Amino acid sequence: MHISFLNIRSKTLSFLLLVGLIILPLTTFATIVGSRHDLSAGMGAAYDHGLVFNDYGQVCVYCHTPHDSNKDNGGKLLWNKPFSTATYTLYSSPTAKLTTSQPTGATSSSALCLSCHDGTIAVDTLVNMPNQPFTPSTIHARMSTDASADSCGQCHSAGASPTIRAVRAAFLGTDLSNEHPVNMAYDDTINTGLNPVGNVTAAGLKLYNGKVECATCHDPHNANIGVFLRMTNAQSALCTTCHLK
Repeated sequence: MHISFLNIRSKTLSFLLLVGLIILPLTTFATIVGSRHDLSAGMGAAYDHGLVFNDYGQVCVYCHTPHDSNKDNGGKLLWNKPFSTATYTLYSSPTAKLTTSQPTGATSSSALCLSCHDGTIAVDTLVNMPNQPFTPSTIHARMSTDASADSCGQCHSAGASPTIRAVRAAFLGTDLSNEHPVNMAYDDTINTGLNPVGNVTAAGLKLYNGKVECATCHDPHNANIGVFLRMTNAQSALCTTCHLK
């Protein structure tokens, strides 16, 4: 029986293409595993001070749940953490042309990030804990700079230990006056120092209901670029995507 070489090559290429299509999404979306947002990966006996929060044995569960998610934001993103009730000190400037408002679960996607990063809620506090067995921790750490027993800052502070990273830049707290404003409408007609919206989104940054939020610049699922950035900031490229400079 005669089999065309071209047919064999065509089938081989089709098979390789199919395998590539299967593998590509896995490699694209697996970048959170082993990153700083993978809370299942690194806060146990390896750090020689016992468990400092619940290791649920899952990566996604610290933020998302398939059932009984937080209803305070309409159940969006199947969010699995309570929202902070803090009142934030917002960024302000005498030259600011656009204003910010309180980032709450009902109005701002930044409230998702702040439910860990403002330091008022322990990182392992969930709306719906998984059913699979885990060893409950007696300490539930908050991303706070204070030195209390339930604060990450007890160990992760400047000079605390030569072997422990001080990560205070991620501990935002409730004073956001020195942070880039969030929950702020992006309007290049009011602030003419901004690039058009189409340019911003085409470059890879995201607006949420027309607003600048934490996830405008950060992709929490992708640690490939710096601190979960959506694009490189070499030569201030991230900044100049929005700002005309």
